[in-house]
Amino acid sequence: ITPDRVQSELARGLQVESLERGVSILRDRVGLALQLLAGSAALLLLLMCSNVAGLLLARSAARREEIAVRLALGATRARLVRQMLAESALLAGLGAAGGWLVAVASMPVLVRALPPMRDRATTQLALSLDVAPDTRVLLFAIGVSIATALLFGLAPALAASRVSLDSVLRGARSSRGGHSRAALVGFQVALCTLLLAGAGLLVRSFQQLHGMDAGFDRDHVVTFTASPGLSGYSLEQCDKLRRALLDRVRALPGVASAASASRAVMRGSGVKTTVLPEGQTITEADSLNTSLNTVSPEYFDTMGMRILAGRGFQDSDRGAKPARVLVNQTFAQQFFPGIDPVGRLLGNSIQTKFEIIGVVNDAKYRSLREPMTPTYYNLGSDDFFVLCVRTRMRPETIIQPVRRELAALDPALPFLEIHTLAEEVDASAASERLTATLASLFGLLAAMLAAVGIYGLLSYAVAQRRREIGIRMALGARPGDIARMIGRQALAMVLVGVAAGLAAAWEAAPAIRSLLYGVTPSDGMSLGTAAAFVLLVSALATAIPAGRAARVEPASALRDEHN
Repeated sequence: ITPDRVQSELARGLQVESLERGVSILRDRVGLALQLLAGSAALLLLLMCSNVAGLLLARSAARREEIAVRLALGATRARLVRQMLAESALLAGLGAAGGWLVAVASMPVLVRALPPMRDRATTQLALSLDVAPDTRVLLFAIGVSIATALLFGLAPALAASRVSLDSVLRGARSSRGGHSRAALVGFQVALCTLLLAGAGLLVRSFQQLHGMDAGFDRDHVVTFTASPGLSGYSLEQCDKLRRALLDRVRALPGVASAASASRAVMRGSGVKTTVLPEGQTITEADSLNTSLNTVSPEYFDTMGMRILAGRGFQDSDRGAKPARVLVNQTFAQQFFPGIDPVGRLLGNSIQTKFEIIGVVNDAKYRSLREPMTPTYYNLGSDDFFVLCVRTRMRPETIIQPVRRELAALDPALPFLEIHTLAEEVDASAASERLTATLASLFGLLAAMLAAVGIYGLLSYAVAQRRREIGIRMALGARPGDIARMIGRQALAMVLVGVAAGLAAAWEAAPAIRSLLYGVTPSDGMSLGTAAAFVLLVSALATAIPAGRAARVEPASALRDEHN
């Protein structure tokens, strides 16, 4: 390859990547999704930090007397801060150790959940990933633990060191920290709403993708991949074997139809070629403008596809001049807009002529995500094929009988792969399913943490205001009035957090646009469901402290100078 050729290819869009990172199909397919999940994990960690910081702020307020005694006995504020940070570091260390164990145990499970990888010939590749924790991962975990300890421990430590000896000795109660704790809860609710909104978009996207009409019958077809050419078969022998196998399989009980194709669908790759209607000149812009699949005449019946115009293939079409092909709807609309394509001629870059004899419905070829592309189907043979079998029963039940028929023809020739078409469709959306599942898990964890934060703050607020609540009830306030007062306090924090979270989700959603399918980043159902779920969780977290406040005995509260 000359330098001029390299420059020419770069100008046409060729991308060059350093070999230092290796060549990874897996990274190309799930890299962006993993970045999204890493960002979600970071937000979840931040939410946990704010949650623990809020609880430590409440705990430091409850330890005012202890801290005042330490100060009175000569402890410096710097020493108190170090003590509080040491306690935070112990919490962070225990959490990091638990997280490390969970990571080690869960990584093999996550690797097994990764989608299957295939090369350009759609051959399934062995997935080999080294997920054993190494020194870099350990150092990163230690660094995150230290940063976490400082993040959630510094503010409570500084707040605890600012205790006023005079106010403690006089028995005065301090309301300091109430606004800080409320802000932390609002922050947690915002992060929770953001994570749930993102999870909602990904779940809705997966539902749209998996539930779409792929253009073929996914529920009753099994595919068997064979490559006789690897076993030394000539092209003629391959074609003879394929025909014999088709005849034997069609005679099996429960088989509705059987056909062969050069490529299986939903495997991420396929054949592309360049064609144009006869009389038009092929230019560089037309390069690889059409997908191609070589099939047997029964392919469309077997796959559950429909002939919309013209006719299907017949055995007499083999060897016809010009070659006869069927095209899909997208092909007809793109190359023959407003014109009946049946009977029209096509040409390709090597001047081969094709005659269109029929139009079939659009069907997904490489993946569910792939937009419908112009596709034509021709008759032919190769040294490998995919046997497609349509059944009248559960498709899995036909696998062993078909295996026996191949063994009867050649005991040494195996099927390379056997999958139901439903499995192929599921595998095509595997990365979307994994991303949606993990994002939903992060969102639910965030909701649990936000609920703990709201419950902790309100429980502490009720304990701090017990005397005030007793006075209110002694002056005539009813239990329902007290419960509504606590509920309004919680509602104000939650609504601010939900609004901030929805605004953040609105701003961040375009960053995951490429991961979505059939859903806009501003999807109202996803955002609305996230907001409603956060409000529901917040209401449940508020119910217990509000009920406890409503059950305060006025006489007991007024007699208690400390509660």
